[in-house]
Amino acid sequence: MHFFLTMIEQIGLRFSPFPEVDKFFYKKETEYLPTGLSLSLLEKIFYKNISENLDYSTGLLKMSKPELQAKLEERLKGWGDLLPAGSWHWQQAETWPGRAASEYASPPESREFDSCIRGRQLTDKELGRLAVQIGSDLQSVLRWAQVRVLKGWGEWIPGIRLEGQKWRCQRCGETELEEWPGIGGNMVTCRSCSSLGVNSSQQVLYRDKQGLERKSETVSFCLQPALTSAQEEVSSQVLEFVGQTEEKEALLWAACGAGKTEVCFPSAAWALENGKSVLFAAPRQDVITDVAPRLQRNFPEQQIQILAGMIPLKYQKGNLVLATTHQILRFYQAFDLIFLDEMDAFPYQGNRMLEWGLQQALSPEGKIVYLTATPSEEGLRKNKHAGRNLFRLPARHHRYPLPVPQWLKFTYRPQKPGLNRKMEKQLREAVARGITLIFVPQISWVGPLVQYLELKFSNWRIAGSYSSDPDRKQKIEDLRQGKYSLFVCTSILERGVTIPNVQVVVLAADHPVFEKRSLIQMAGRAGRTKEYPDGLILLVSARKTAAVTGAVNWIREQNYYAASLGLLDLL
Repeated sequence: MHFFLTMIEQIGLRFSPFPEVDKFFYKKETEYLPTGLSLSLLEKIFYKNISENLDYSTGLLKMSKPELQAKLEERLKGWGDLLPAGSWHWQQAETWPGRAASEYASPPESREFDSCIRGRQLTDKELGRLAVQIGSDLQSVLRWAQVRVLKGWGEWIPGIRLEGQKWRCQRCGETELEEWPGIGGNMVTCRSCSSLGVNSSQQVLYRDKQGLERKSETVSFCLQPALTSAQEEVSSQVLEFVGQTEEKEALLWAACGAGKTEVCFPSAAWALENGKSVLFAAPRQDVITDVAPRLQRNFPEQQIQILAGMIPLKYQKGNLVLATTHQILRFYQAFDLIFLDEMDAFPYQGNRMLEWGLQQALSPEGKIVYLTATPSEEGLRKNKHAGRNLFRLPARHHRYPLPVPQWLKFTYRPQKPGLNRKMEKQLREAVARGITLIFVPQISWVGPLVQYLELKFSNWRIAGSYSSDPDRKQKIEDLRQGKYSLFVCTSILERGVTIPNVQVVVLAADHPVFEKRSLIQMAGRAGRTKEYPDGLILLVSARKTAAVTGAVNWIREQNYYAASLGLLDLL
């Protein structure tokens, strides 16, 4: 997408993709340099040496035309290949083509565009997808975006901008970028956020400044099931933080299956009723899939945007959003309240790109509530140092203790799948009790183990899945419907998934990929419902590692703490 150096009478200098739109908007004489360049290159050429007269927030430069001409002639020396002397002349902008000016005041498509674009930051290619969705064309959508820029409702920024001596991706904040030769010097590409589409210094981002539409409204909110007394107490603490305190961040530490998401629903309802925008976010798609029906059940009439990699990209409206942390990179200062679930999970934990995106999506006065069942010691220290509010919910709603894992000594050899008599007996016992999940540490283990188990137990319905499995979504839905006896998976089902009457087997629990918090989360899949509050959990390995011992001790300590508060009926 090309931009032009544009001079508007009595306004000043700016970079514009459509000088004719500027002329239409300001109703003033508009001239421009007819050589189109990338926005990052225009900034590189023209901002230096004239920056003392430039308002960066508006892109305007106010000075006399002779002064401007002299400054620019001096600046153009050394850029003869790009802007040869013969091409340096002002050209009058034409009128906005296609329709009469009055027809551009508010066509139906532009109103739909205005609703869908609020609070987002999108590449020009993503704007093209939005054009198709609303039944328009790319050029019209780009011109409507320029009108929003001229109104102060948005801005164009280079996809990657040179900040001092360092390039920075404006979508994800990454500074370790890939450089390559380009026109006017080295260009750069960001690989960190490439899953959302290519972003480079040759591209442009439209960043909307209005945020999601905020309006006070009566929210249809029906909490199902009702909160327990312990949940209500924590829910009130969260609501007080959201509505009354000055602090910006809080941490909700709850046991696996304690209902920490539902505890936050009353605060979300309060925020929506007071005209605020709300985001529920999680690092993993399966967590989004699990939360979506619960959110829809409790907010039955609310328009909810659901954004995850497995869902085809669609630009929706509404100030209640459920999204993976990667999808948040498409928002800018859009949310007044963010609930980040599973803050310690991959890929969010330790990912500076996703942390940047979360902070960038938060409005200047917004608040964040972090949710987790397994905070790290480092995370708790940081929480105390940052002065965050800490809320604890150590027991599940049904008042039964967390099932404590058993350790079983067994060496599994992935090169030659097989079970000894003791392991086979334990597996039969688990399946007799209910659906059984077998967690394995590597994708390459899934297929061979499923084949072995299908031959060994021909009367069981068995399947397996992993992150890149093309049939993953359907298999997991079938699993939720109880269609499998045994399901082999990697850590994709480690968090945020509730399946009634599930048993858990962690194979090769001593593998380095299974650290203590991972084992706790996998164990936390069992015993989550009132109808089935218990479950069999086997940590199977050749050695009892520190992670195995630590996970068992952690769960016992949680149970003792919950019992000391009177939150368990028995222990």
